[in-house]
Amino acid sequence: MLLSVKNIGLKFGNLVAIENLSFDVQEGEFLGIAGPNGAGKTTLFNILAGYYHSTGQIQFREQDITRLTPYQACYHGIARTFQIPTIFPSLSVHDNIKFGIQFGNPGKKRNIEITIDKLLTLMNLQSQKDIEGKNIDLFTKKKTMLATAMATKPKLLLLDEPIGGLNPDEIDQFLALIYQIRAKTGVTILMIEHLMEYLVDLSDRLLILSFGKKLCIGLPNDVINNKHVIKDYIGEGID
Repeated sequence: MLLSVKNIGLKFGNLVAIENLSFDVQEGEFLGIAGPNGAGKTTLFNILAGYYHSTGQIQFREQDITRLTPYQACYHGIARTFQIPTIFPSLSVHDNIKFGIQFGNPGKKRNIEITIDKLLTLMNLQSQKDIEGKNIDLFTKKKTMLATAMATKPKLLLLDEPIGGLNPDEIDQFLALIYQIRAKTGVTILMIEHLMEYLVDLSDRLLILSFGKKLCIGLPNDVINNKHVIKDYIGEGID
């Protein structure tokens, strides 16, 4: 078991964002996460990555990480991407990735350029490597953010709506990258996405949240045919 989330909860004033949520993730698993807007999906990622602290307990690689800060979570092997691409606009694509290596692996500075070159090649970013972040398009920003996250050598990768805003061709390319990353590194992936057809194809299991609670978790085909998921999320009469 790589990740074990036990009865976590979080409130913002009187608003319950996450309530009594529990689930486990096996090493190497791909867990898709979906649910209506405001279901608590991004809040869950913020908790796992150390941005928010919840009640309950989170164990990662058999260690309690419930109260870690974001940089401590990164050092333990958790990396994430954001819905809106977050990179350093004044740094080149190359130097954004270099920052990920240096931040995520303190004291381990050997073979930096070799690692950067491998990530640039994997992400098909060689021709954009010297362009500053402020001058690249959305698709390239998303690939740069993903490469920077992978540069920290994570055991757990949190992808928050990574294909949002992309055109169909870019979506296909980006999902192919995710397939390659998983195949080459074995990294465990949690991915939030509203487009269920992609989650069903990618995921080993699906977790559906609703109002901060676990609505359903299980095999993709079982989840999308669950009557509660159909009623509360997918909707009646949708083919």
